[in-house]
Amino acid sequence: MDALLPLDGQKLSSLALESIQEIDQLVLRYSKLQDSMGSKLFPALLKILMEPLEDSPMLDKLNKLEKLGVLPSVQRWQELREIRNKFAHDYPEGDEMKAAVLNAACSSIEELTEMLDRVGKAEGV
Repeated sequence: MDALLPLDGQKLSSLALESIQEIDQLVLRYSKLQDSMGSKLFPALLKILMEPLEDSPMLDKLNKLEKLGVLPSVQRWQELREIRNKFAHDYPEGDEMKAAVLNAACSSIEELTEMLDRVGKAEGV
């Protein structure tokens, strides 16, 4: 996959079937990871840390996670969520836009991994 990056519209439109399948897997796994972190992992962490935010809006939960050092910033998490949304809702039009979203996702994978590491290191866990 690294050999394909960074993608542009021309590269994307001329990919072999095997590379397209790799990208499809990346999109699926990125989306599932981002979804699971936001809907399951973060609420579970807050519960373990006895933070009374179960019925609070997601923004309140994200702000608390930022204060705990799990998230680098609420804004950055929302940007990562937007990348996921572009996959889930198939927003990107044209190969150049699709390539840009894929490049953004690939460059953010390390950030998601670091967030996962910080969850495991969160105080009290």
